[in-house]
Amino acid sequence: MKQNWYVVYTRTNAEKKVAMHLAKKGFEAFCPLNCLMSSYHDRKKLSFEPMFKNFVFVKTSELKLKEITNTSDVINLVYWLNKPATIKDAEVEDIKLFLNEFKNVQLEHLPVNQASLLHITEMKRAINSDGGSVVAITRNDIVKLTIPSLGYVMIAEIEKTNAEVFTATASIAQQFIPSF
Repeated sequence: MKQNWYVVYTRTNAEKKVAMHLAKKGFEAFCPLNCLMSSYHDRKKLSFEPMFKNFVFVKTSELKLKEITNTSDVINLVYWLNKPATIKDAEVEDIKLFLNEFKNVQLEHLPVNQASLLHITEMKRAINSDGGSVVAITRNDIVKLTIPSLGYVMIAEIEKTNAEVFTATASIAQQFIPSF
């Protein structure tokens, strides 16, 4: 039986709990966590918050969907056109890679038919896109990942240390290029 990624709608602030509970039941559950750096006057604190509020992704077959909705803190599945909403495997992998690469990621809603209107340049260093999502660099320090199945755009800033390393390697490369 073919397995797909489905979107589960949870109670508020129960995303991590639902993902752990579904994993204990034997499901492949994924709760994307955003790494946030909070600055206080005397220290910095690192925390992990769910990227998509009230959403957990579960990979399973259609026959086992009833078991998921019987779990505590699960409100229902997310539906699209009277069917449980599915997400492509490539998009889930892109989300995992994007969140591993960047911190303090933000979400924006994507209007339904606007995905094709984005003027983009691919960035292969951060994400390997296999036909599902699109990676774009809008300015020198902003990276965007569109997730059409969910209708969101994930936005992250490139850290300055990465930019400095790039410029340092560019200047070293200039030393080996012969001048005429």
